[in-house]
Amino acid sequence: MYIDNFLQKIKYLNLFKFINFIIIFTLNIIIFIRNNTKIKFNEFLIHKIENFKKSYNISDNDIIEFRKINSKNILLDKINYTRTKFPDISVILIIYNQEYCLNKALRSIQNQSIKNLEIIIVDDCSLDNSLKLLRIYEKEDNRIIIIKHDINEGKIKSRSDGIRLAKGKYITVLDGDDAFIHKDILYNSLFIANLGDLDIVEFKIIKFKDEKSIGCLNRHTSNNRIIYQPELRTKFFYLSDNYSYRAILNRNICGKLIKNIIFKKTINNIGPKYTEDYILRYEDTIMTVSLFQVAKSYYYLQESGYYYSKDDKIKIILKNNITSNNKRNIIKGMDEVKLLQFLIEKTKNNKIERQLIFHEIMSINYYSSFYKYINHDFQIVYNIFDKMIKSRFLSKNEKRILKLLKLILIEKENNLKKKKKL
Repeated sequence: MYIDNFLQKIKYLNLFKFINFIIIFTLNIIIFIRNNTKIKFNEFLIHKIENFKKSYNISDNDIIEFRKINSKNILLDKINYTRTKFPDISVILIIYNQEYCLNKALRSIQNQSIKNLEIIIVDDCSLDNSLKLLRIYEKEDNRIIIIKHDINEGKIKSRSDGIRLAKGKYITVLDGDDAFIHKDILYNSLFIANLGDLDIVEFKIIKFKDEKSIGCLNRHTSNNRIIYQPELRTKFFYLSDNYSYRAILNRNICGKLIKNIIFKKTINNIGPKYTEDYILRYEDTIMTVSLFQVAKSYYYLQESGYYYSKDDKIKIILKNNITSNNKRNIIKGMDEVKLLQFLIEKTKNNKIERQLIFHEIMSINYYSSFYKYINHDFQIVYNIFDKMIKSRFLSKNEKRILKLLKLILIEKENNLKKKKKL
């Protein structure tokens, strides 16, 4: 009897060990397959990209020649595309007083090999004939949706309105004086995005001046692999040892194919305080800082796709809106304050993101415009400086620099008060 009980216990014990072994073995297989799948997927991705390059005769150093479109040829042939309920991509085009280049931008969208598009055009209260031309295009291409602003509200508000309306699985943004370089860039980007269910696929932005290429705006090396969080955030907020900002990931919101739900979360993350406000500059920084906090996966497609016109866009907008030099300078200072406010509110209190703000304060462009032109909102900036000085993520030397810069602002504010009294 005792022997039978003992044998039965051994039998159950062996059964338990066997079940335990099966569970551990299965878990190990799952982990191995998961890790190995990522490697194989990246290899498969590289293979597909190389095939694209051969098919379209594209190399990393080559730039596909952009076809010049005769701006006088405004009327298009009748287009019989059907607008679908579920477009693959929503292209958001922002227009403000750009009738001179509207044809080039819109034709580069319509010529894309992928036809299941939604084309959302936001006219930000243009004063020229841009809207009249858009109405002509709207009649000929039923994929076009026009949003008209009654007052000039700026890029960040215009983009936000377009993003909220977009129905495409993915969204990309185009400025009115820019264009897509070749007809397959959206198809190629969408193929990669769908293949890996990616949140962001970025392609090369090529700067052009007088129709000649002058370099790549967003060149970086990601070794043909997908970047996931938390590495994605680290690479965007990367700072070198001497605190110079050398972002591995680009701050431009253009030249990216972004998943619809991610883009809409980005807009919600920014909040109405900034999306509803008129911001002349730094709108890309505000949007990408928020985007890389929300997105979970990213891939850099080493393919030239975005034609970036190297005109001074800020001067054009200022010239159209403001004639007084003093008012221009005031707007510059306002934008600097808004950017700092956004960064201090929306970034996390950690070393990487606090050092990003420190860099913004210290950058030459920021210093030359902000400290020269600011004559309002001093208390807001003091509060930002105080938060940074109290931060445990900055060194003593960095805090000392911030204290000195705060003293410069205090002195300027006092001088302005004296002038007003006189």
